[in-house]
Amino acid sequence: MAFGVQAFNSVGDTIFDTTQLSQTQVTASGTWANTVTLARATGEMICLGIPNTTARRYKMRQVTGGIRNDSGVTVNYVKLSAINEQTPSFAASYGIETFDASGNLSYSSNYTQGFKIRAIYPEYSLSGLDSTANPSTVWTSSLTNIYFTMGGCDYGTNIADNFDIFVYESGKVKYANSLFTGFGTYAFNNKRVVQVIEIRN
Repeated sequence: MAFGVQAFNSVGDTIFDTTQLSQTQVTASGTWANTVTLARATGEMICLGIPNTTARRYKMRQVTGGIRNDSGVTVNYVKLSAINEQTPSFAASYGIETFDASGNLSYSSNYTQGFKIRAIYPEYSLSGLDSTANPSTVWTSSLTNIYFTMGGCDYGTNIADNFDIFVYESGKVKYANSLFTGFGTYAFNNKRVVQVIEIRN
């Protein structure tokens, strides 16, 4: 790097780099109760954290204004945000915030977490029936600090039909968009990229 400032954590991960015009950080996290809709603003991505507890289907439905948890249980979530889409926060009495030449926020130490991308699955690469056939496996390791982005189902054009189903069983997370009708059971692909991310400080 010829000029600028970089900062690293204790294991060598870059947490701050002025050579980047914008960064994506974890800007919110918490628990996500059943039937609750999380709002999703411009530049935000909601990610699902699957509890390592028992076999279960996790259905997340895209609705007007955000994504609703229809899995029947409370789960964890994080929001990833492009920092230049966020409103600068001058309420904090300490920390660092940097801006690009246009005045857009490019880094804020108020957002303390970064992430690593552990796997990327392109559009239409995942499908499967969670009842009769083996769905696409997307993760087989520990679920500690692991989250999954929403891909959306390619079934229909109505936003109410656009959902994600993740299945946890036998230590694996599988992606399985299924539709059950009187004519049979059908599987659909992921409409957008699905990513597996690991949250880090």
